[in-house]
Amino acid sequence: QMLGDLVQALPRLLRVVDAPAGSISVSDHLSSILVVMPMLRKAHQWAAIIKTSDKAREVAGGVWADHTLPYMKGMAFQYLGRPSEAAACFEEAVVVNPGFHQAYVE
Repeated sequence: QMLGDLVQALPRLLRVVDAPAGSISVSDHLSSILVVMPMLRKAHQWAAIIKTSDKAREVAGGVWADHTLPYMKGMAFQYLGRPSEAAACFEEAVVVNPGFHQAYVE
């Protein structure tokens, strides 16, 4: 029910996302991040997507746990008018998953 209401869900999920690395299980932390990313995209919260992507990498020990994370970060940079940073993120997404064709398109 909570996830059905973006207004109520987003602040609650962001509290979990913003928790210090190691304060909750890595799987719970990353799950929260993966749930919140599309919500942030829908809300056009580009800076928050970049911050949340960086948090995901921190939580996962410096690696991308999922190819969509650098991709979403690249999309955020693209919307913020930072194409070189966007391109670098799209390249990272391809490294994580060479079959991720959407990253090639962007």
